[in-house]
Amino acid sequence: MIIDELLREEFIDLNLNVSSKQQFFESVATSLLEKKCIEDTKLFIEDLYVREEIESTNLIDKIAIPHSKTEVIKKSSISLYRFKEEIDWEDNKDNVKVAFVIAVSPHQKNITHLEAIAALATLLMEEDFVSLLLTSTSKKEIINYIKSEIGGE
Repeated sequence: MIIDELLREEFIDLNLNVSSKQQFFESVATSLLEKKCIEDTKLFIEDLYVREEIESTNLIDKIAIPHSKTEVIKKSSISLYRFKEEIDWEDNKDNVKVAFVIAVSPHQKNITHLEAIAALATLLMEEDFVSLLLTSTSKKEIINYIKSEIGGE
């Protein structure tokens, strides 16, 4: 399953201190650039905003799933962030406390962002998972939960 392949501990931050969606997108882009997943922060951020203009990625229970599939993505990844304080997602919906960021390289034909979104949406229907995302202090606990639910290791 795509989630357990692309979400690793180094892509999880359970205490991110940002105060806006823009600041969050900048932080994500910087992190992915440092991990050599993307090659241009500005274009990556622009693509995230283009997607947000189509429809907000603020989905359910204070959780958003911004995503991008653009040429600047060199290595696909899923990142997970929980914010110290909820942030305004600028969409007239609830503020966001947790965000999964899906970055899919168009060069990796075996990985689709739609598959990742569908798998995450299925997990997010489980109250136990949402509670874990909002409260856990353990990256490993979150990863293990995902693997157990999707049949990973």
